[in-house]
Amino acid sequence: MPGKSATGTSATEPNKHALLTAQVHTNPDPLLPPSRGTGYGSLTVTLSATAETQVSGVVFTLRDFPDDTRYASTSIEPGTDWELTYDPDRSRPAQSAFILSPTTAEECTLTVGEQITLTFQDLPLSPANSHPQLDIEEFTHSSKQRNATRHTHQPYDLTRSSALIHSFEPEKVTLANGESAALLWSGIGATYTLSYGDIKEEDITEFFNPATGRGRYTTKPLHDTTAFLLTATTGGSNRRSHSLTTAVTTTTPDLTIGNLTVTGTTTQYAHPIPIDYEWTVGANWTPDTDGLLTGYIETATKDPDAAAVEISATSGGAARYRTLTQTYFPVDAPHPIYGSITFPCRAGWTVHVSPANQPCTATLFWNPIGTTNPTKPEITQSEGLIKNGGFNKGWHPWNTHGGTKFGTSDGRRVAIIGSTHSDSSIEQYVSGLIPGNKYRLSAWLRDPDGICCVGVKGYGGKEKWTYASAGDLWKRIDVEFAPVDHNGATVYIWRKRAHDVAYCDKVSLAPSPWLYNGDFEKPHLRGWTVQGPVERSAEQPYQGGYCAKIPGGVSSTCEVSQKVTGLTAGQWYALNGRINDPEGTTGLLVQYDNSTKYCYPPAGGWQNATITFCPPSDCAAKVYFLRSWGSKRNAYVDDITFTLHEPIPHVGHEGGEGVHV
Repeated sequence: MPGKSATGTSATEPNKHALLTAQVHTNPDPLLPPSRGTGYGSLTVTLSATAETQVSGVVFTLRDFPDDTRYASTSIEPGTDWELTYDPDRSRPAQSAFILSPTTAEECTLTVGEQITLTFQDLPLSPANSHPQLDIEEFTHSSKQRNATRHTHQPYDLTRSSALIHSFEPEKVTLANGESAALLWSGIGATYTLSYGDIKEEDITEFFNPATGRGRYTTKPLHDTTAFLLTATTGGSNRRSHSLTTAVTTTTPDLTIGNLTVTGTTTQYAHPIPIDYEWTVGANWTPDTDGLLTGYIETATKDPDAAAVEISATSGGAARYRTLTQTYFPVDAPHPIYGSITFPCRAGWTVHVSPANQPCTATLFWNPIGTTNPTKPEITQSEGLIKNGGFNKGWHPWNTHGGTKFGTSDGRRVAIIGSTHSDSSIEQYVSGLIPGNKYRLSAWLRDPDGICCVGVKGYGGKEKWTYASAGDLWKRIDVEFAPVDHNGATVYIWRKRAHDVAYCDKVSLAPSPWLYNGDFEKPHLRGWTVQGPVERSAEQPYQGGYCAKIPGGVSSTCEVSQKVTGLTAGQWYALNGRINDPEGTTGLLVQYDNSTKYCYPPAGGWQNATITFCPPSDCAAKVYFLRSWGSKRNAYVDDITFTLHEPIPHVGHEGGEGVHV
């Protein structure tokens, strides 16, 4: 075992004689400190040997972390022959050291293919420590040597994503026939290959600038909608590979036909027709001819969770076709990742387009087939709970106060709110709400002064409002609430008296589930953070088509979690789920306000798991199900819900400055 004396470390290249390789993963990825307050993350390191190795110790030094990192929770798998302990002698301010050492002897043999996995949980993250990193020193020797030698690994920058490719997107997602596509990507130094069409694994590494971490490549002229596969590969003993895909749409693609016999005159009409509609609440239309719906979606919100658009078609009450397209905006990318849409439909089908989870914007084109006189689709706007949220029908049913009028912005009709003489507002009473359910009120605002807010009142709970930030850009403002003993609420947009005015558009109200995808019907366990080989499965759902499957024979703990925000002090909540575990080792848990509650239902068949709790302060909660390693048979989880357990007592108005509509 290495001595306890302090040792220096430096950002050197890895020693070529090092016998261990390390795979480092963080959650979140990358491990970025918060802009304010204290955040928490986790770090997992997997060690493996390139040859039979005698290990006397491995030192892990966490640099630029808060001093209370020493109290982080740690675990080892397998934990029978090893122990991980905090080393105060090697630790310094903002630097915590831990030693991995054998428990039964001075050395322990690690064979080829054998792995040790260490996990550091509840690592504190602070704005004062802006660049956390991990140093690894091994004290090892091969079976042919006698004395252990210290080898220093290259420091791991935990603020950079472990993904080799950070983003991959086309400069333009819609191209004319014969136009080349400019592809942009960001990542780390690696070998990059590109495949598309008849091009297979073309090496485009020379078009990547390691100094900036960005690449740009121009393809050959394209004549059809094309998908691209970018693959990054690192060499050496720690070989890694990572791929991302993207696509572009050709508005008037070449037509390739085989075995076609034509008698008489044929006409092909191929000019796409732009489609416009109120995006926040979806749209319906029925085309009068066969065709393709093409285009792309994008989001302006930098969020690790992807936004999505669902397009479906029905005919005669039966589902005909359905697709889900995603878009997201990586935090470290200058542009969002666009989602390309190609949706075939037949004449007479009813087509519906709507956001599937987070809001995003769409640019869509209708490409009719086989007609010389196409008509633009008749769009039927889905009204939703709020009527006339786009102000295209005048003020009805909105009630106005003070200075309000209509105007235009980017060619759209919008509401203008503001007066130099009095406070101004618009409001609407919304009915049909379900007590206990959660709703999200949203509106797009543009306010140069930041004194306009979106709010809700009269729903049985505290009046809530959120102000727009000052500036000349459109911003989406959200307010979430849950009615209490009321099936209605009054929503409003309010602005304090001032010389300038605010602009408002696309006001909407929709149910906002506490938990997203609790029935696991969305693909890829979307909305959940997964640790371990848990997968979406159609083997044994409790109801519906899918559930979550935890396979047996796994040598690590499996955890699937989701964060729930906006919990209120003194309010009771209920967490429910269905668990089918023949060994009774799977539990449903919730962490909130430094407390943890759990329920492990009995083994055998589908069992109900229920947890009720009441947080002592306003907080967020971590909802998750957990299964420890060592279980032999598969387990299944389905239908997780998070609801109010009993009504919130009525509370009168708690003011913000002048917010009485």
